[in-house]
Amino acid sequence: DTYQRLRTQLPTEENIEAFLTAHQIGIAQLAIEYCNALVEAERNGDNSVTPLFVGMNYNARVDSITEQQWRDRVISPLFDRMVGLDLNHQPSRNAVEGELEDLLFTTNLTQCSGDNEECIERTATATKAACAAMLGSATMLVQ
Repeated sequence: DTYQRLRTQLPTEENIEAFLTAHQIGIAQLAIEYCNALVEAERNGDNSVTPLFVGMNYNARVDSITEQQWRDRVISPLFDRMVGLDLNHQPSRNAVEGELEDLLFTTNLTQCSGDNEECIERTATATKAACAAMLGSATMLVQ
C-alpha cells in the first residue's frame, strides 16, 4: 500500500540531474516503512522474514545495549546487506558506520530516562532509524 501511494514520488529515470526533492522524500518514506515492517516482523518472530538484526534483543532497554552490541547487531549488518562488500566503487565502511554511530550515539537515540516500557520501545525505534537512514541514503540510491 505504501509503495502504491508513494509511486508517483519516486524517480522515473536513472538520471541524477532529474532527481528532485520529492523523489528523496518518497524514498525516505518508503525506507521508513520498510524498516518499520522489518523490525516489527523480527520483534514478533515472523519466520517468513530472514532476520537482518540477528541477536538484537527488542525486549531490552535501549540503554542496556552496549555500543559494541549496536555495532555488531545493527550497524555492521546494515553495511553488509545494504552497501555490500568488495564492490569496485563504494563508500568507506568506516565512513558509513561512523555516520550510523553518530546517529545512534550522538543524537541520544540509544539513551533513555523514561519508564521501562518506553525505554524498551526505544530499542526498536533506534534500530528502525538506523535502518531507514541506511536504506534511504545516497549509498543505496546513486549508481
